[in-house]
Amino acid sequence: MTFATHPSTALEMLATDPADVVVSDMRMPDMDGAGLLQEVRTRWPDTVRIILSGYADEGAALRSVPVAHQFLAKPCDPATLMATIRDACELQDRLSRPELRRLVGGLGALPSAPQSFAAITEALAQPEVHLRQVASIIEQDPSCAAKLLQIVNSSFFGLARQVTRVDEAVAYLGVTRVRDVVLAAEVADMFHCSTPELAGIAQEVNERSGIVAAKARELVKPRHAHDAFMAGILHDIGRLALATVLPDQYGAIAREQCTGDDLVLLEQELLGASHADVGAYLLRLWGLPFTLVDAVARHHDQISSDDDSPLAIAVATAVSQLDGAADTATLTPEVHSG
Repeated sequence: MTFATHPSTALEMLATDPADVVVSDMRMPDMDGAGLLQEVRTRWPDTVRIILSGYADEGAALRSVPVAHQFLAKPCDPATLMATIRDACELQDRLSRPELRRLVGGLGALPSAPQSFAAITEALAQPEVHLRQVASIIEQDPSCAAKLLQIVNSSFFGLARQVTRVDEAVAYLGVTRVRDVVLAAEVADMFHCSTPELAGIAQEVNERSGIVAAKARELVKPRHAHDAFMAGILHDIGRLALATVLPDQYGAIAREQCTGDDLVLLEQELLGASHADVGAYLLRLWGLPFTLVDAVARHHDQISSDDDSPLAIAVATAVSQLDGAADTATLTPEVHSG
């Protein structure tokens, strides 16, 4: 572990010996943390980027949304910092292909379907927008939902528990913060730079995610309903990441029109990892709750009804039923009783 007292010194050190993880304060001389992490993302995209910021720096911290993977509030407990760094290092081993890991690590925002972004922009432009209306729109868009949950669950906001529901995140952050998060994530820029094929993949992911989310919510007890719905919304977010960072290769995969296990096998053969691996990697990198990450990682697995994760069982069952891959009716009673 090495330390630098100035951004320019940090960049010089990284040029000589690139790091697995960079932890930066927000307030620094000449260049703030957002600027430093932007430079790190450009030059060393596979490096995990963590920002430290005080509550007084809230506006500045939101500027770091596109370039920081995780956010920690000052003062930060040393044990929390070490655990965050340790988790980040373990993530580096999740994907076996360094090039793919670097590409996903350099991703600042995921693509949004045009209808979703237009609806969010229109709603946020209203002087008296209803929070439930904003939450309902965002719930239908996996990329916006993931980014919003990343921000609200960061230690910068100091919540006593992790938030897995979009409506709670919107209620806590408020309309102004939600607008800042959406803009800072550069969803609009990402969409305008996309190809028609990429937009089509994003639209397909959104449609499938809505179906899986609704089915997963039906398969669990009421206390798990909202979490199961959110896990369903996010389950295919790895496809958005792959379509964004590898548009040509993933476009070719999409044209094969594979689903279920066939899609996973084709991704692993051509890219070295599946969209489930990439989605879980990205969401864990963003610091989202383990239950959501676990459900995303295993949504194409054959999960035993004895498994202790109702979210993972519900999402895998919903995906399997949608793809017609297997008869999963026998899992449903076990999910309800879990």
